[in-house]
Amino acid sequence: MTDLNSSTPDSFLHNFLSSSKEQLEYIRGHNLILGLSGGADSIALFHVLYELRSILGINISVAHFDHRLRPESSDQASQLAKYIEQFDVNFYLGSADVAGAALQAKASIEDTARKYRYDFLAACARKENALVCVAHNQQDQAETFLLNLARGTGLDGLCGMLPIDRVPGNPDVELVRPFLGIAHEDIRNYCRLNSLPVIEDPSNLSLDFTRNKIRHLVLPALKQANQEVVKHIALTTSILQQEKRLLDSRALDFLAQHSIIRHNFISVELVAVMNSPRSLIIRALKMALSQAFGSDEGFGARHLEALYLLARSKSGNSIDLPGGIRAIKVPQALIVWAGILPMDAIYSLPLMEDDGTLSPNWDWEVTPSTALVQPHALAGNNLHEHVVCDINKIRLRPARRSDKFIPLGMKFEKTVDEFLLDRKVPYFIREHVPVIEQDGEIIWLVGWRIDDRHKILYNYEPHVCIRFYRKGN
Repeated sequence: MTDLNSSTPDSFLHNFLSSSKEQLEYIRGHNLILGLSGGADSIALFHVLYELRSILGINISVAHFDHRLRPESSDQASQLAKYIEQFDVNFYLGSADVAGAALQAKASIEDTARKYRYDFLAACARKENALVCVAHNQQDQAETFLLNLARGTGLDGLCGMLPIDRVPGNPDVELVRPFLGIAHEDIRNYCRLNSLPVIEDPSNLSLDFTRNKIRHLVLPALKQANQEVVKHIALTTSILQQEKRLLDSRALDFLAQHSIIRHNFISVELVAVMNSPRSLIIRALKMALSQAFGSDEGFGARHLEALYLLARSKSGNSIDLPGGIRAIKVPQALIVWAGILPMDAIYSLPLMEDDGTLSPNWDWEVTPSTALVQPHALAGNNLHEHVVCDINKIRLRPARRSDKFIPLGMKFEKTVDEFLLDRKVPYFIREHVPVIEQDGEIIWLVGWRIDDRHKILYNYEPHVCIRFYRKGN
């Protein structure tokens, strides 16, 4: 492996190589699509990477996107294309009426421009099987941190931009930020020393854009208190990124052990929620939403907090989330779904077809338990787990509203519908609860409560474990 520092005596390059080791090793040997706006940051990044291309073994292509927000933008795009002609690289040019698209979508120009630009870069990267490189620096990181702080985006937002990431809206394309540890002032000085052609975008001075307000008003005010504020924010984001990686690892372990996640569906065990730190549960819920629904965009800190509080509330409580997503607390789980609720996850046991009928493709087995259970242990979440029955006589069937049983702990009969209604179980769940019966008598309302007449009274009584599974599995 070539020692990069031995080949670059320039002080800026030495600083760049020292602060960007992770990114440079990541891009080594790859094709790159460099996003070139024409500003000092992107021109400097192109110049530096071009000088290092043989050492790093990289192939560089350049991509410029014209947002058509200024009359002179087309001419400036032509200037960039002419400048790039002197280098042995491919040049891609894209354009769109961003202002018109933003108006039609009822979105901000900033957000629309960002989407169109990144989609274009991702398309170029796919064409060349390349990574995308952009020139975000310490100043951009500080602006992003403060912007997200104002928005209340939580830990993810305060981590700022990552050195190695995915292209926004294009998770299949990787993105690298080699300048993220470099000061903007050093970049501009590098451009002056090397007489690089820099295109100044007057829109960067406009206070009509939120980021520009932070750049020209907020950061200068903070610098009056501490000249090193940009550097300190960059250090803070780096520390938070390390802590986020640790928390993410713990959250993934939690989900693997205590949840069911499918397309448009999440089920999380309540016992695990109640016995785990709040920060871990919030992080796990965020990751679960991303896995189940393709993205966690649209779910802010207040939505995650609402889910957490729902899990700790009364059974039957529910909330609505963005995108037509609903969440409900049932006795054993927190359920989050969109569209048709899959009945299997209500019990963490796949029992039902989509139409709510018991599937003929499901079978079940009964295993005698050798464990000795004390009567006082049959409480809380154990109410539906231990039952005395005749293995040869029990059968599984859908519940009928008129079915009656004596719920454990009660003295009188209740209909299944009354029992579930008392617990504020929604109709879309009540209609599909199965029962296990023996000699025409309900012994277990599956997932909810056994019949009091079939409870274990003594620790020496035999009991069974019932497992449901798909035939052939």
